[in-house]
Parts: sequence; structure tokens; C-alpha cells
Amino acid sequence: MRIKFLLILFSLLFLIIGGCTNETDIYNEVNNENEELQESIYKNPPNVTISNGVEEVNGVLGLYSWTYCCKNGKTTGIEASSDAPPNLVQNKEPLKVTSGSAISIDFETTPIRYEVKTWDENNDVTGTFMK
Repeated sequence: MRIKFLLILFSLLFLIIGGCTNETDIYNEVNNENEELQESIYKNPPNVTISNGVEEVNGVLGLYSWTYCCKNGKTTGIEASSDAPPNLVQNKEPLKVTSGSAISIDFETTPIRYEVKTWDENNDVTGTFMK
């Protein structure tokens, strides 16, 4: 009788532990889906809007280096090249500013660092700003 009682007790413990393991698997599966969603949000550089206080233009993605990571600690880096900036925007209306004008750069998600270059009609770089 005592052996039968111990067998039933161990069987119940085994079922309880097995049930908890199943909940853990479901929890891990949900977390993995959340990480994939989080990862997909940051797979590309954020959109950017540039404004002179009156007019606003959307930025054009050119040459960039981008790294994103997930909660699991893995990181992925992307190095992308592009055409020269004047060629990228040749069919866009430029945002006109003077040398003393203030502009604002609004990112969809703020990057760790970025670089902005300005150029003139002759495609010569006239200034560089890094933050």
C-alpha cells in the first residue's frame, strides 16, 4: 500500500512539473515573437524630417551603417552604399536655407549618432555636422 501511495505521489509530481514546463514553453514562444517584432522595428534606419520652420522635407536614405540588436544579445550590422547625394535628390525640391538659418532634424527613432552634410549647386560639400 505504501509503495502504491509513493507511486501515485511521484506520478502527480511528474504531471505537475510537466504542466509547468509546458507553460514555460508557451512563455518563451511569446517572448521570441516579441523579440522578432522588436527586431523588425529597428532593422532599418529611422525616417527623418528636416524643417526650416516654414517648410518641411523628408530625408532621403543614402550611404549608412546601421546596427540593431534584440533582447537575446544578438546584433546585426548593415553597411549600405548609395548613389552620390546630389543624384539621390535630383528630382526633389530642395529645402532652401541661408547660412544663418536654423533647421530641425526630427527622427522617427533617435539614432545613437548621425552625420549631415550640405552641398551647393556644383555638388561641392559646403559643411558637415556630426552628432
